[in-house]
Amino acid sequence: MINYRFTFQGAFATTDGLVELTVLETVYEEKKRQLLKRIQSYIEEKWSRAPP
Repeated sequence: MINYRFTFQGAFATTDGLVELTVLETVYEEKKRQLLKRIQSYIEEKWSRAPP
């Protein structure tokens, strides 16, 4: 599922070797909420048109 979570990871060379770390991690809650609302509307619409 699309969760609007974005992660920026980097690998950096140091004198002790390569270091990998997360530079930025964010979640766009408003976009996530909108997506879930649209999915719910789509499902409700399909169920309401389903033949008995």
